[in-house]
Amino acid sequence: QMSTRSGTNEYHGSLFWSNRNSKLSANSWNNNFQGVPKNYYNGNQFGGRIGGPIIKNKTFFFFLYDGQRFVTKSYFNGLVLTEQARQGNFRYFPGVQNGNALSNVPTVDRSGNPVKPSTATGDLTTVSLFGRDVNGVFTPWDPNRTGFDTSGWVPYLFSRMPLPNDYTIGDGLNTAGIRWLRRVQGEDSTNGDGNDTNRDQYNVRIDHNFNANHKASFSGSWERNSAQSTQAGLTNWPGGYNGTISRKPHVLTGSLVSTLSPTLLNEFRMGARKNWTYVWASFLRPDAEGDAARAILPRQNGTPFIPQHNVLTNNIITGFGRGSTRGQASPLYNFSDTLSWTKGKHAFKGGFELRLTSSRGFNGSDDPELYAMPLVAVGAQGVPVSGISTIPGLTGNNVTVAQNLLLDLSGSVSNVSRSFYIQKPTDKEYTGYVQVPRDNHQNEWGTFFKDDWQIRPDLTLNIGVRYDYYGVPYENNGLMAMPIGGNAAMVG
Repeated sequence: QMSTRSGTNEYHGSLFWSNRNSKLSANSWNNNFQGVPKNYYNGNQFGGRIGGPIIKNKTFFFFLYDGQRFVTKSYFNGLVLTEQARQGNFRYFPGVQNGNALSNVPTVDRSGNPVKPSTATGDLTTVSLFGRDVNGVFTPWDPNRTGFDTSGWVPYLFSRMPLPNDYTIGDGLNTAGIRWLRRVQGEDSTNGDGNDTNRDQYNVRIDHNFNANHKASFSGSWERNSAQSTQAGLTNWPGGYNGTISRKPHVLTGSLVSTLSPTLLNEFRMGARKNWTYVWASFLRPDAEGDAARAILPRQNGTPFIPQHNVLTNNIITGFGRGSTRGQASPLYNFSDTLSWTKGKHAFKGGFELRLTSSRGFNGSDDPELYAMPLVAVGAQGVPVSGISTIPGLTGNNVTVAQNLLLDLSGSVSNVSRSFYIQKPTDKEYTGYVQVPRDNHQNEWGTFFKDDWQIRPDLTLNIGVRYDYYGVPYENNGLMAMPIGGNAAMVG
């Protein structure tokens, strides 16, 4: 059910606008600590409504538009490599762990200058992760990873990587932060139920009097929400590409109230509600932003692939996991009818209600060509990094950081994966195109009859009976697993 204003025999309307702005807010404790200005946000909610007659004394309308635009700018610290590290060099103080400016034992100050800890067993040391000179001959630490990534992706990524300006994250000497003011146009939550989205909402109501005994009403609400979120992916560096979320919920209701006689009243109601949500990773967006993100992806034999790094897990490309691109449409249909009859001291009422629910959910792009792109993960897999642990003075977590950095620089591939699906149990071939992989349904209905019996002026007896049926959920394409022999085979 949905309650709204109604139109009358006179035209009435109004306009509204409200603003929320960070100009009137205080800075956060963390921003003060970092020495940066307060985050920026600007939210505008605006719209108007109008109602009046279509046919005087007979048909009336009401219309409402509600719009919202929300922009935030907040300081974000993305992980980047220092200038030395992106040349393949690893810096450390022998005998101690590298630490950023906020660590218990820092090896850099807040400006990135090396600071030698008192427990270090030597001065600042720089080694190439690819190898060293042995009697005038270049000898790799790891014979399987002797140079930069040959696909060209890592050098290209370096050309888009800004230099660090914040040494409170990473290890300070090889990885540090780029602190920048990141702009987010519309902001949504992980579950797609945030309030600060960019929104356009339209509400309509129509009331019609056929005559004194029959009245109909219709109302509806349509929304269009667009936003960005960390679930869809937000770029960690300036100049990157963001994911996006789109929501299109709507609610429709209608009723017909009929006075059949002075003692007989019938109310028929129907309604529909649908939630539609789609989350796109940056490189799967069906718009110009997605085209730009796909254009920079590396290719193998003409086929673009999605690189997923070890250290630089988030960079200018966002939403690497295919779970970042997903969608669902969940409609609900409702039909009910109630008949009321007054007879002497009795007020009888009976009726039924039918509810049809379903939810169609899917992961991945609905474009088969885009979904065919493989995911290429950087890592060691079955070929462990060798030699790095033998570097003199390199101990503990420094070994792990150096190994992971070597994997990223060399473009070492741990695995290549693609996802395929079947659409129905009879399919004999897999496909990457998945529009409706899971189509779940459940149907319910109920009926009732009751009597309000006024036995005496001070005593009323309410009696009645109701029956509800809740159907067993089922998957429309036959893809729901069941044990052979049904439920009895599982629980006896």
